[in-house]
Amino acid sequence: NAKAPKGGLLSQAANGTFDNLNSMNGKGSAADGVNYLFDTLMDSSLDEPSVMYPLLAEKVTFDPVKTKFIIYHLNPKARFSNGKPVTSEDVKHTFEMFLTTSNPGLQMYLSDIDQIQALSKLDVKITFKSDNNTEMPLILSQMPIYSKDDWASKDFSRITMQPILGSGPYLIDRIDAG
Repeated sequence: NAKAPKGGLLSQAANGTFDNLNSMNGKGSAADGVNYLFDTLMDSSLDEPSVMYPLLAEKVTFDPVKTKFIIYHLNPKARFSNGKPVTSEDVKHTFEMFLTTSNPGLQMYLSDIDQIQALSKLDVKITFKSDNNTEMPLILSQMPIYSKDDWASKDFSRITMQPILGSGPYLIDRIDAG
């Protein structure tokens, strides 16, 4: 809802402790709720199995009969929490980080990705090694999207307690670890 009220505070508690705000690198103990910082390319419906609706993406292009690739056409209104636009370079950079510096389990999970191309500022094409991977577009659609600029000087593979710029509407204001 574009007219939804802005602002407010979300305060969460969790049992245990954490030492990492980057849940996708597989190191340390990720903070509960850090996933709220990110939007995904698409979102699933609670009452329609295997149905996805655009979120950061405006639409997608793929062959439903022989799924060799998917093209995400990003919504020009999609923004990171700092107001900067989400671009195809951000999506490309995100999946390249996942393939090279995330935890080995995630790297293996995404190993069918053959090529990632930024076709334009808002269009990104992901090609698969196999000729008919019907699950991979659904998997990729649900992954968080990171800012290329935010991670230019950071090591994605390291544990961090520095606030992360998200592609969703929330920001970390204060961290009380432990």
